[in-house]
Amino acid sequence: MLALPALTRYMAAHTGARGMKRLREALKLTRVGSDSPRETQLRLMIERSHLPTFVTNFEIRDASGKGLVSPDLACVDYQTCAEYDGGHHFTPEQQSKDHDRDYITQDLGWHQVLINNNDMKAGEQVVITKIARMLVAGGWADTRKLARRSLKDRLNTRKDYE
Repeated sequence: MLALPALTRYMAAHTGARGMKRLREALKLTRVGSDSPRETQLRLMIERSHLPTFVTNFEIRDASGKGLVSPDLACVDYQTCAEYDGGHHFTPEQQSKDHDRDYITQDLGWHQVLINNNDMKAGEQVVITKIARMLVAGGWADTRKLARRSLKDRLNTRKDYE
């Protein structure tokens, strides 16, 4: 892995190199704070879908200002967050931590959607529909009706859920 400042220096020293234009475009999509490639893919899906802005690892605070949870992606305007739960979330210890995280997130009034690898494999429509539904619960005006798209036959286990 290459640190961002080193990459920027490399790009400045090789302005005419093959692929540099594409690299500059890709660099515009980078964000500090993503913990995994799948989280980055999730963020890019959200951006491509023109949903409201989500930021990485925003600290959700209680009424006294104490930071309690930091979801992978958060849309502050609509108190909606998305968590990508990869394989390490299946250990008993991590599930216990996630259970507390989920409770606290919801107790603080946030709308949370959990995304896993099966959701990502099911495709962008499934992922974005789930997130859009939570944004609507948070007060977002879904003018493109993304939250109304059917999930019938698209979910991993419940094929009858709309």
